[in-house]
Amino acid sequence: MVDGSEATGLCVAAFVDDECRGVATASSEGIYLLTIAGNAEETGKTVRFATVYGGETMWFDEELPWRGDWIYGDLDEPQLLHLKVSGINDVAAHSGIMVSPTVVTDVVHVEAGDLLTSVSLYSASGKLLQRLAPGDNHATLNMSYLFSGVYLVEATTQSGARTTKRIVKK
Repeated sequence: MVDGSEATGLCVAAFVDDECRGVATASSEGIYLLTIAGNAEETGKTVRFATVYGGETMWFDEELPWRGDWIYGDLDEPQLLHLKVSGINDVAAHSGIMVSPTVVTDVVHVEAGDLLTSVSLYSASGKLLQRLAPGDNHATLNMSYLFSGVYLVEATTQSGARTTKRIVKK
């Protein structure tokens, strides 16, 4: 999470001391499934998390104690990590597209560093509900008429950057 919004498209690494113990990239659902190697003798050591953005190592706020045979988070209740950056735009620049907010009542905003060629809204079952061809670097999707639930926003830019973001409608 970055400033209350989901950050996707990054590679996340786990470290014990100065040794990298695991690396993960996001699944198509934006989830990072990370296994961290170690042994029981390391119980009590600290696990730290980092990503590289713009050639700079950025550390997450959370540090977890190492425990042998332990699981932090699962698909129903994931372990959230928060980047130490000034704002979501720093992370959005990595993929070129930012979709916000991820929990909405009325509208979703899509912004990109390039011209947006397509912005689409899909139901959780994959049915196309809206499609825009903005020709600008900003688009707004009206979701006020929709029922509460999970939806997908897909956006593509002129340079070929593409992102799919899960949105929860209250």
